[in-house]
Amino acid sequence: MTDDTQGARGDLVAVLTACAVLLAGLLVTAVGAWRLGLMICGGAVLLAALCRLLLPVRLAGPLQVRSRAMDTAVLLLSGTGIVVLAVVIPPPGPGF
Repeated sequence: MTDDTQGARGDLVAVLTACAVLLAGLLVTAVGAWRLGLMICGGAVLLAALCRLLLPVRLAGPLQVRSRAMDTAVLLLSGTGIVVLAVVIPPPGPGF
């Protein structure tokens, strides 16, 4: 295996991990536990923010779109927003 092949695989680990957690959250949501599923999805976005913040540029892969600060801020705000909405939305009333 060449160094180029190893680099191409290494830079996908972070984004694939975040996508796997996101998929797990979507599956939990699909089976009916929407609040827990959305919290897992928000956690996946927060995980992506943490990866973008801590990983070097060569390993950030598809998480690297803009500057590190901008990418991290957008992911943190999005992930936090999803988690907060999942927590504050009241459960449906007896009529649903």
